Amino acid sequence: MSYLSFALSIILFIVYKFSNSYVDNNGILIEYFYLLPIGYLFLYLSFILFIVNRINTKKY
Repeated sequence: MSYLSFALSIILFIVYKFSNSYVDNNGILIEYFYLLPIGYLFLYLSFILFIVNRINTKKY
């Protein structure tokens, strides 16, 4: 599950990087800024899931 979250975060960062940001005729900036916080959310989630998975599978 952590690998899926990590892959989603990378995909969101790539989509943001290659998306077109422009100013429309009314002077409003059009960009997909919402992809950045969602990407960071998935990145942190993958890190937490990875740590929890390692703790739970550790054999004593």
